[in-house]
Amino acid sequence: MSIHRQNKDILFKDLSDHNNDVFLDILNIDDICDIGDIGDKNRSLIELPNEIAIIKSFNKKPDKLYLLGKKVIINLEFESSYKLENIARYMLYASLISYTYSAMSGYKISYPVRTIVVYPGNVKLPTSVYTNTESLHFSITQISLNDVIDGDAILADISKRFREDPNLVLSEKEMVKLV
Repeated sequence: MSIHRQNKDILFKDLSDHNNDVFLDILNIDDICDIGDIGDKNRSLIELPNEIAIIKSFNKKPDKLYLLGKKVIINLEFESSYKLENIARYMLYASLISYTYSAMSGYKISYPVRTIVVYPGNVKLPTSVYTNTESLHFSITQISLNDVIDGDAILADISKRFREDPNLVLSEKEMVKLV
């Protein structure tokens, strides 16, 4: 008879199935999570379903991905408005990106993923976006185009140059800044 390779996992899961309060109390979860005494009858302990669908049709993809300096993966997102619900999507992207590129390296390299969201200048942004789910700390960098490009000055400069030379050909960088 052989012992299952995950015998300790199976044992712990079985023990926790019989009396959650006692098992969590033994593990000092109340101290670790700073939630009060597990045995306190005034505090509720609700076991959640642990069957999480891993295979799911996910028809979204990050806007742009870059490996910067062979050190960090940049997930560049473009949004026309700020929506708080997008944060969960960015978290999912970051997790999937990290997993995918770590797996591609045989788990020898774990690149940090930096999420940067670019908004047009007319979007009102919160001062910071940071999510803390205790085991996952996630923050994004937000860029308003008003902060990096002076559209009025660029338009005035290009208009002046077109008046002086109607055959003016703009560089790719100038066209992008104009948009």
